[in-house]
This record gives sequence, C-alpha cells and structure tokens, in this order.
Amino acid sequence: MDKKQYKISELSKKYKDFSVPTQVIKIKGKDLSSAGIVVSSLSVELGIKQSANSCTFDILNAYDLKTGLLTKTGLINILFSEI
Repeated sequence: MDKKQYKISELSKKYKDFSVPTQVIKIKGKDLSSAGIVVSSLSVELGIKQSANSCTFDILNAYDLKTGLLTKTGLINILFSEI
C-alpha cells in the first residue's frame, strides 16, 4: 500500500466516478453489451482451486413473454452463429 496522497478528482477519474462494479460477459468471443443486451445480475461460484465452476446471469431485455421468442437480434446471432 502506498502512502501517496490523492485528490478526490484524480480518484474519481480513475475509478469512473466510483460507479458500481461492472462485468464483461462474452459468448463465443462477443461481448453481450455490444449487442445491446442488458445483464441484471451475475453470479460466479468458485471451487477450492479458485477456478470458476459455474456462472449464471440474468438478461433483462431479450425475451418477449407474449410470443415466447428471443427479441434481440444480437443475442440470437451470438448464440446461434458458428464459432
């Protein structure tokens, strides 16, 4: 830990105005947020060896309850495209 003094403006710039933690979720190398997908929650369960054993996340804006279909073209393209 350093003993340097910081100005709040410097830290605010460095830490993006102290916004909440963010995540980047990629499927087949493509970032979901770049496809307009909104992820509301993310959970990662770690094993004894500190490797991710499971990961779950919720997507808010990609499913139409009336039709029962995926509505986000970007998500459909990511999920069903060739690797």
